[in-house]
Amino acid sequence: MTGYAQNPELQDVWSEMSENPFNEPLTTGNRYLDLFSDSVRFDENLPKNVAIEKSLHDLKLAFPFEIDGCESVINYICDNNSLYIALMNAIVAASEIFPQSIRVLSLYKDPEIDDEYLLLNIGLNTYPEDLFDKMDLLYPKYSSYMDDIKSGWLTVTTLLLPI
Repeated sequence: MTGYAQNPELQDVWSEMSENPFNEPLTTGNRYLDLFSDSVRFDENLPKNVAIEKSLHDLKLAFPFEIDGCESVINYICDNNSLYIALMNAIVAASEIFPQSIRVLSLYKDPEIDDEYLLLNIGLNTYPEDLFDKMDLLYPKYSSYMDDIKSGWLTVTTLLLPI
């Protein structure tokens, strides 16, 4: 599978969505990402939140992860959709580098200041001895796309799962 950011047709869709700040149907041919063909699928008029939800659903089928607070995550992506290419690449890379992990995507809201961001937790039963090496492999898979983010943020971290 090619990286999402390497497919210019996918980049065009998300660029156009980023430039459309309202939750309106896409004016670019009613497209949403189709993970299984690594391309864009056409559908009836799709509001931005529905396109993102369909894309996340397809991504979950191929690279299982959970979403904690799905509506708030989708709303955050709608408001900050320039981060979506980085997010997709982070989820795919986390699945490949930590295949036995439980991955959970959520919207973190800082209780002390007015700040929120997407958080991808990689839950592990134990920390492997090569954890830092694996994180060093993971980071470049999505970090280069972080430079293109116009608003919002994504943090990827690990945590130990309760026994």
